[in-house]
Amino acid sequence: MPNPSPDHEEERRQAQEDLRYQAQLLATVGEAIIATSLTGLIHYVNPATEALFGWTLAEVKGKHISTVTSSGVTQEQGMEIMKR
Repeated sequence: MPNPSPDHEEERRQAQEDLRYQAQLLATVGEAIIATSLTGLIHYVNPATEALFGWTLAEVKGKHISTVTSSGVTQEQGMEIMKR
């Protein structure tokens, strides 16, 4: 297997650094953030979300957002909103 070029390695290193920075931003924001798939499955919640709702990422990861948050919006309405 050929060795990656120095330019490719630098791009990879920069991309990893950018991801770490973005993850740090999400973790330190004081507002609740819930990241879901397009179908509404929870992939990430930040510490502010955990403090506000009282559940951890481990408890809700993979669950549908409508099963862990209360809202006047039905699951069907939520899916329609997420399509936009």
